[in-house]
Amino acid sequence: MAHKENFKRAFEKLKVKEAPIVKETIMKRCSWSHQTFSHKKEGKRGFSLEETDIVEITFRAFGIDAWSGEDILIA
Repeated sequence: MAHKENFKRAFEKLKVKEAPIVKETIMKRCSWSHQTFSHKKEGKRGFSLEETDIVEITFRAFGIDAWSGEDILIA
């Protein structure tokens, strides 16, 4: 499993129309500002367990592993 230091690689794999949906979903569910989102994405700030779950679930909905950026199968 990849290190959970950031999710930049996964975010860059999203389609143009998916990226704003993922960003807004994570920001809303984690109560993050735009600046916090940027810092977390870049690995400048760590994640709580709850935030980790939210990020993983959100990316999984788009078929992408949040930490490696690799495609995953959606069941």
